[in-house]
Amino acid sequence: MMSKKTAINRIDLGMTRIAGYTLYDEVSREFQETTPKEVKDLINRGQVNGLKLVDGEIELDKDVFCMSNLMVKSAVGKYRTLYPTTSIVNCMYAVVRVIETDNGRLYEIINNKCARVKVTPEKLKILMEIGYVAGVKMGACGEIELCKGVTIEDKRTKPEQFESITQTEVKEHEQSLPDINIEEEKDLTVEGNEKSAEKSVESVADESDTPVEQEDNSSEIVFDSLDVPEVHADGNTISDDMSTPLDNTEVNEGDSPSKEQVEEKKTTTPRKNKKK
Repeated sequence: MMSKKTAINRIDLGMTRIAGYTLYDEVSREFQETTPKEVKDLINRGQVNGLKLVDGEIELDKDVFCMSNLMVKSAVGKYRTLYPTTSIVNCMYAVVRVIETDNGRLYEIINNKCARVKVTPEKLKILMEIGYVAGVKMGACGEIELCKGVTIEDKRTKPEQFESITQTEVKEHEQSLPDINIEEEKDLTVEGNEKSAEKSVESVADESDTPVEQEDNSSEIVFDSLDVPEVHADGNTISDDMSTPLDNTEVNEGDSPSKEQVEEKKTTTPRKNKKK
C-alpha cells in the first residue's frame, strides 16, 4: 500500500498569493512545505489526503477525507481559516493513523502547528464537537468512522485466532475428553501406596537376613607381647632381671654406669658357652 501525505495548512504571501501547502509525511514523520505545482503532481499520483483537483485547481476533499476547512498561514505565527466559521478553536486537526492496542484504540492526530499526538476515542469526539477534524466522521449511532487514506496499525500482543474461539468450540473440546471417576482415582492411589509400602518392608527384611562379614584379626601379629632381650656389643645377652639397678646402688637417669658397676655385672651374669 502506497503511503500518502496529509495536507494540514496552506501558506499564503499576504492575503492574495498562494505560496504552497504544508504536508505531513507519514513515512519520515515530518512536516514538509511544498509548492502548488508539487502538490498537483502528488494529487495526480494519488499521494495526498485532504486535497483534490477540480478543473486544474486545488480544492479541499470533503467527500473522501472529510476536509471541510483548512487553516491558512499568512505570516509568522498568524493563522486564519480558509472558510468563515463560528468555531472558537484556532487549530484544525487530521487523523493520520489508528493504532490497535491491548488496552483499546488510539488515534494519532496532527494539527496546523506541526504537532503530532495520540488521543483516545473520548478525546477525539470532544475535538470533533468543538472544532474541525479531518480523516474521520461521526456515524449515525455515535461511533467514529475512518475515512479512506487513514493508516491502521495493529500492535496487539494477543493473536486474533485465540479471540475467535467461541463457547461452542470449548464445549465440544470438553466433551471429547474422557470421563474419569474421582473415586476410581482414589482407589488407584491407595493401591499404589500399599504396594510401595510392601516393597519397602521386603527390602528391609532382605537386608536384615544377609550376614554381616566380620574382620578376622587373628592373623595379625602383636609385637608388644614379645620379649626382646638386650644384646651387648660382645654378643652376650642380658636377662630382664639385670635391667633393674643393683642393690644399694642408685643409677640416675641420663648418667652412664661406672667401670666398677660394669665389672660387677659381668661377674654375676653367667656366660653361655658358644657352640663350636
